[in-house]
Amino acid sequence: MYAQWVYFVLVFAGLLLLRYKRPNMRRPFRAPILIPIIQTVLSLAMVLSPFFEESTTSDTYLSNLGKKYGAVVGSILTGIPFYLLCIYRPTRLDVSDKLSGFLVHCCKRVGFQ
Repeated sequence: MYAQWVYFVLVFAGLLLLRYKRPNMRRPFRAPILIPIIQTVLSLAMVLSPFFEESTTSDTYLSNLGKKYGAVVGSILTGIPFYLLCIYRPTRLDVSDKLSGFLVHCCKRVGFQ
């Protein structure tokens, strides 16, 4: 559930960033700007709230907190090298095209379309 709130922060912050950097971009639906701002703040509060909880033994609490949420943040950050190597590069790797084609083929066979 924690990872879901981290993704919410990233999605709504990305929406705000696109509104700022590309204001004339065609969008199928344009939400009022207040909604993404409120959602970003609330989602960020949900992500940061475990770090401000009270604890009786701070050493073990911080240790457990680091193990629990560090794994979530670490797993999210593992996507950055993949993005930089396969998507962001000006010249895309042939491997990324083959991999994406294979994943699409597998999803179609399972029933996702």
